[in-house]
Amino acid sequence: MNKILFLALTLFLALTACTDDQTELLTIASETRIGIGEGPINCYLVKTGDSKNWEFMYSPIEGFEYEEGYEYVIEVKTENIDNPLIDGSSIKYILTKIISKTKKNSTGLPEQRVWN
Repeated sequence: MNKILFLALTLFLALTACTDDQTELLTIASETRIGIGEGPINCYLVKTGDSKNWEFMYSPIEGFEYEEGYEYVIEVKTENIDNPLIDGSSIKYILTKIISKTKKNSTGLPEQRVWN
């Protein structure tokens, strides 16, 4: 009996350890900003979870088609990237659901940075 319980527990742990995927709620602002990575890149401005502050998001969101002038609340699945590019994200974002899409001007956005 103990061997069966041990094998069942081991199998369960092995299966759950294989998946690092998680879901996350993101609010996407109605405007984008230019950020600098290896060069200038158009970034989403996002709030994660209950955050009050907008942050630059340098990663694309697979399956998400952004339309300026709309603020979105979306659910994404995140996957770890085993061997990310140098200076690249170690997380891949995949759209799972658009919860809302509201025509509005997002407030409290950071100023557009000027890069020389």
